[in-house]
Amino acid sequence: GDGQSDGEEFRAGTQPTDGQSCLHVMRLEMVGGTGTRLLWTAVPGQTYRVFFNDGLTEPDWKPMDGDVLASGSTASKVDAEGTSAGQRYYRVMLVD
Repeated sequence: GDGQSDGEEFRAGTQPTDGQSCLHVMRLEMVGGTGTRLLWTAVPGQTYRVFFNDGLTEPDWKPMDGDVLASGSTASKVDAEGTSAGQRYYRVMLVD
């Protein structure tokens, strides 16, 4: 009932029958005073893309440079401009 097919859930490493099982950002932390590190649940060998938006009313999410290939059950990416932008929203997506 979450709009994802069982195949998409399998690729993302989530359980289709568990409503609490989802791809999600686990933590945001400051890095070096101006950056933000995102840490999310991942599937080893899968590739992820991080998008950002400086406001929820803006329609277009901008991709950050460089996809992330997960090597473990979590993956991370640093947004070097994360805290200097004021407020920023993130989205992590599995790359097809």
